[in-house]
Amino acid sequence: MERKKLLAGIALVVGLCFLSVPVFSGGGQEAEKIEIRCYWWGDGEAPGMAAWMKESTELYQQQNPNITVEAPEIPIEDLFTVWKAELAAGTPPDIQLFGRQQGMDGSEAGNIVPVDEYWSEEELAHISPPARRELSWDGHTWLVPLYGGAWLTVLNPKIYREVGLNPDSPPQQWNDFVSALEKLDTGGFTPFSCGFKDGYMGVWWACLVGIQNLDDMSDLHEAVMGIQHFTDPKHSNFWYRIEELINKGLFNEDAASVGFAEGNDKYLNGKVGMVFAVQSMVNGYIKELGEDSVSVMISPTPPNPGKLAGRMPFYTMPLGIAKLSKHPETAADFLRYLHSEERIAAMYKQSGAIQASDKVSLDIMTSADKLMAKWVVEVPNYTYNEHYVPQIESEVWASAQLLSIGDISAAEAAQRYEDAAVKWRREFPEALERFKRIAAEWKKDADKYK
Repeated sequence: MERKKLLAGIALVVGLCFLSVPVFSGGGQEAEKIEIRCYWWGDGEAPGMAAWMKESTELYQQQNPNITVEAPEIPIEDLFTVWKAELAAGTPPDIQLFGRQQGMDGSEAGNIVPVDEYWSEEELAHISPPARRELSWDGHTWLVPLYGGAWLTVLNPKIYREVGLNPDSPPQQWNDFVSALEKLDTGGFTPFSCGFKDGYMGVWWACLVGIQNLDDMSDLHEAVMGIQHFTDPKHSNFWYRIEELINKGLFNEDAASVGFAEGNDKYLNGKVGMVFAVQSMVNGYIKELGEDSVSVMISPTPPNPGKLAGRMPFYTMPLGIAKLSKHPETAADFLRYLHSEERIAAMYKQSGAIQASDKVSLDIMTSADKLMAKWVVEVPNYTYNEHYVPQIESEVWASAQLLSIGDISAAEAAQRYEDAAVKWRREFPEALERFKRIAAEWKKDADKYK
């Protein structure tokens, strides 16, 4: 009798437990309902990314029915304004698109958490070493790439052959590069097209040519800190290379009066020999002109090269996790899903964007992209403009525009660059101290991410 009473009591307790705990049809306990938000800029550089992100959120939600992911597209000009406003309100998105500059100048210190608190070293090791190094500071990897892109020089093989140049052996040294441009000019073509009106082209020259005079990004860090100077030859060389091509008439005639996009779009008329571009732009050229009119090369090596010469810069658009996120583990898991082999392949197929990962498959790529992917592994380089601060970069824009219209010389552009760094150090002493710490760690970890 006592045993029957005991069993009845146990049955009652168990029954009450089942009444109080929701279950799925399969009998498992219902998972907590979770909502996360990811703010980014949509198609921007790579048309097709928005459709890919939409598909990614839908597939992730199908695999995780208790999780809702919102990934609204925020215009690039509003992205950080919205972040700051929601951060101030205590409700930032769980995931935000960032840049390394926000880490270097300290503006986001304390607002994000390191990704390596949620991703294992094995998972992080798939990220391209230069990209990983650029997304790491203060002893942690803070960000992971949404996608990556190569900075290259594009050439038109048809035009090259027409003027007697070999597109399969493009000019890698500066003097040979200039000779090729002169031959294109003599042949009746626009040798090199670009636009300086908005100033962006100045940064492109620093990223593609100027970086090759450095031995390591520590050189640039030291110029920002005042140990080296932006008037030193290794930091000012690219200004003189721009000036040389201006003086020789090797840019498009309206280079000073058109912006970056308009200058580069001239490549599509089939009369331009060469332009600078990033990988997503190259795919756009191929779609318009066909693969036989588009080839790529690592940008020409300037005089007095450093150890970073002959390498291909590869930038990333990285995502970080907000410190105020209520669900950082879920945010990290969604980022992990975006880095799965299936999602990486889908991103390329839908947008042409290449992930900064060794999981990328060459089998589905165009010939130009196969070259770029090969260079990402074999000769990757850093992203110049992720290693200083916005206040200095804005002077590069301004000086490039003034140089293009003849208002200043290359020497004066270099001096303005130096003056901007001096001003930043004077006006932002706390940011300078943080920059010094990160720069010291970068130098110490030179062999860590190889």
